[in-house]
Amino acid sequence: MDRLDRRILEILQKDATLPVAEIAERVGLSNTPCWRRIQRLEKDGVIQRRVALLDRKQLNVGVTVFVRLKTRHHNYDWLEKFAKVVAQIDEVVEFYRMIWDTDSAASAYSKRNLQMMFAASSAAAAATVPLVT
Repeated sequence: MDRLDRRILEILQKDATLPVAEIAERVGLSNTPCWRRIQRLEKDGVIQRRVALLDRKQLNVGVTVFVRLKTRHHNYDWLEKFAKVVAQIDEVVEFYRMIWDTDSAASAYSKRNLQMMFAASSAAAAATVPLVT
């Protein structure tokens, strides 16, 4: 990967809908070599997918909640089962295995107000843990 590839990636991260001609112009290439580079970056897995960033406020999901979880289980099998359960919760957008005083953390977006989200998080944690012990 050279500086042109990095520049192409920088441009695509800001706006993946740009036509190849515009990307090529910005990096100083003609269309075909630029298109080939993008294709190679996709084939190599550097570009995994192109997504749309949505405005959470317009979708009425303006509350972001960070949930910290503590468990007595620290083996990979439990973590794998728990991650599968968490992946089924649509509001969860990120899930991390942590060290120190928190074992796992998740962030979620919600349509609900903050108090309702905390109540739901507590209930979900209580309901989820027995499913994966």
